[in-house]
Amino acid sequence: MDKILLDSSIWIALYDSNDQQHEKAEKLVLELEKGNIGFVINNYIDIECISVLLRNASFHVVEGWIKFRSFSQEMSFLHFDEEDHKNVTKFFLKLKNKHLSFTDVSLVYLSKNGIKVVTFDKKLEKALQSNP
Repeated sequence: MDKILLDSSIWIALYDSNDQQHEKAEKLVLELEKGNIGFVINNYIDIECISVLLRNASFHVVEGWIKFRSFSQEMSFLHFDEEDHKNVTKFFLKLKNKHLSFTDVSLVYLSKNGIKVVTFDKKLEKALQSNP
């Protein structure tokens, strides 16, 4: 099974039915599942999803996200340890891009190291395409 990393912008849109990109997220995830493509997230994305969904939706929605990412056969976690965190921090300081969050920079870092990343975020997409 091939795996790709979906940015929090996709997961948030999928779980928040009021998000403007909710239908787009549903179609994307369904298409990937039909194509037998699994999902990867890192711990930064997980924290971002929980925080934004709690703020914009409800605890019930967050609970749905947590259950999915915890028990889905299609989902795997890429945990950033202390060394990974240091490397992403160095990369963040090197990029000096005020338009990318630390989490976004972690995704650019991963894409630079061979992980396919998909996002709805235009600024992140531009950074992924230029892949410094």
